[in-house]
Amino acid sequence: MHLPRWLPRPFRRRPRADALGRRGERAAARALRRGGYRIVARRLRLPGAEVDILAVHRETVVLVEVKTTASPSRGAPAARVDVGKRSRLARARRELARDPRWAGRAWRLDVVAVTLEGRRARCEILEGFAVLSAPRDDASARHGLRPRGRRAE
Repeated sequence: MHLPRWLPRPFRRRPRADALGRRGERAAARALRRGGYRIVARRLRLPGAEVDILAVHRETVVLVEVKTTASPSRGAPAARVDVGKRSRLARARRELARDPRWAGRAWRLDVVAVTLEGRRARCEILEGFAVLSAPRDDASARHGLRPRGRRAE
């Protein structure tokens, strides 16, 4: 059953794009495991954000954004990780930082660019796409407070 075009996007499904994305995420998870990452979770939904892959690499917690394309002519996949997506991933990091398992660890955002070529998938891991700053303490984060004054040099 096809839904009418006038319905807002969240109500319409994109089965081909969803299947392409899932296939890319599976290929990315395999490539990450081969690269020494330990996969903690896939397709993790948090308030206000979704993390494609949550992994640990050399004691660093890594949020992995997977960008899949069936055609290399569509441009650089990393260019599709815009400011809005980075801010949603930073929000996800704040949510995850409340878990004591991740306390005191460094955080990083990696992008895996997956190009599907027939039945094959070519993966490129862009390690350190963005460094996610350590979260502030819970009280200041909860109230939106920022430190004041000059930074120590």
